[in-house]
Amino acid sequence: MTNVLLADSIKIRRSSFDSTEYVFSSQLYNYKWISLNHFFKTFGNDFSINYDNWTLNAKLKNHKITFYGGSAYYKIDDNLYHLPMPIERVGNGLYIPLFEFIRVLKTHFYKTIKYNKTIDAIILTPGKYSLGLISINELSNGTMINIEADTLFNKQHCKIWDNDGWLYFTIYGANIDVNKTKEKYSYGHINEVDVRQANESVQLSFKFRNKFSSYDFHINEKTNSITINVRKEKTKDEVVKKRSKWLIDTIVLDAGHGGKDPGTVLGRLHEKDIALDIVLQLGKMLENNLGVKVVYTRKTDKFIPLWKRPQIANANNGKLFVSVHVNGVDNSPGTYGTETYLLAPRGTKKAIEIAAKENSVIQLEKNQDRYKNMLSPQQYILATMAQREFMKESLEFAQLVESNYSNRLTSKSRGLRQAGFIVLIGASMPSILTEVGFITNKKERNNLAKYSYRKKIATSLYDAILKFKTEQDKKINEIR
Repeated sequence: MTNVLLADSIKIRRSSFDSTEYVFSSQLYNYKWISLNHFFKTFGNDFSINYDNWTLNAKLKNHKITFYGGSAYYKIDDNLYHLPMPIERVGNGLYIPLFEFIRVLKTHFYKTIKYNKTIDAIILTPGKYSLGLISINELSNGTMINIEADTLFNKQHCKIWDNDGWLYFTIYGANIDVNKTKEKYSYGHINEVDVRQANESVQLSFKFRNKFSSYDFHINEKTNSITINVRKEKTKDEVVKKRSKWLIDTIVLDAGHGGKDPGTVLGRLHEKDIALDIVLQLGKMLENNLGVKVVYTRKTDKFIPLWKRPQIANANNGKLFVSVHVNGVDNSPGTYGTETYLLAPRGTKKAIEIAAKENSVIQLEKNQDRYKNMLSPQQYILATMAQREFMKESLEFAQLVESNYSNRLTSKSRGLRQAGFIVLIGASMPSILTEVGFITNKKERNNLAKYSYRKKIATSLYDAILKFKTEQDKKINEIR
């Protein structure tokens, strides 16, 4: 009997839009082998195994199939067939090389069986439709509509618009089973879903009970799924109630990195030290002059996990979140200036690279598994959708920050950017991450090393916060 060298699993779907099943596999003789026991228990009928002679019997698509442990023969109904190598006994099960089993399935049962690289799964009977299940997730601030797709569609081939309470979404080059997708809902934001198939396109129509303020859509390149985000329109009473809670009385300051995570380092200059000094100076100005509550994610050279920083902000009912960092770029010493970021589901190639650098700190954390769910496509879309409620305010504040940098610092503003910074995910308030300069630029590095220059940065941020708070408080007082 052969020992299992590496326990694993293989993802298999009955059809393109059925749920994924995980079938046991093992690595034997440098090949992947699949568990016949587990496969037929999952996808077959009348499964049984006789351990006296190691004979496995099952039914698949109304055909009886038999495999014999230690033998290269298998039988379908009354016909005997031969394999290039014998079935192996592994533990209490029988295993067959995966590539040979796929050949068996394709020859006798599933002639169109295929491997879908996008979802990393074997599809036994790929469907003739490129669009599948439409699911609706009702949220407090709107609706998230998810459309399963078997094909990666180009965003330019999709069109979204609204008219008289209906939201329309057209996908060119798609097809769908219209009989399975028409539905009416007795509750929630959506009253009715109507699906129509034209010659070369699918039109999805959603009738909303309540007015919506805005909408957009996102295509997930890993799963092919299409997500439509619809934000509902608030009544005046809801706006008054909501805005009354948002008088800016608590500001959360986040000094990037810390402790065992130094951030960008050049010589004796560490990003964590520069960021902390700016934050402490800024916090003192806010406490002394504005009389607001200031919450620090750290006030010393201490390591704080990324996930905990927005959690600290939310736990303290923060009304504004400011994360301070210092930039750096390899092989480009001439690059200099300030940048301020907002959370977004996508960004430029450069923004993605910077986010990856800042997010890489999770490698220093003991429990990294929590980020798998946080960064999953659906959770990330939910996070960015929630942050959209504060996107307008975040944008206004970011513009003030960069404008003040331009007026006060001997540097230049590189403008506003969008990227997927983990530290901004989950912060339920206007939030920004600001890069105050490039430590890799000689002139800017010399400036960042000076207390007086760091004070200018802190003063710039203070002035931006003061103006933002004044404008926001005025809006809230006017609507009461």
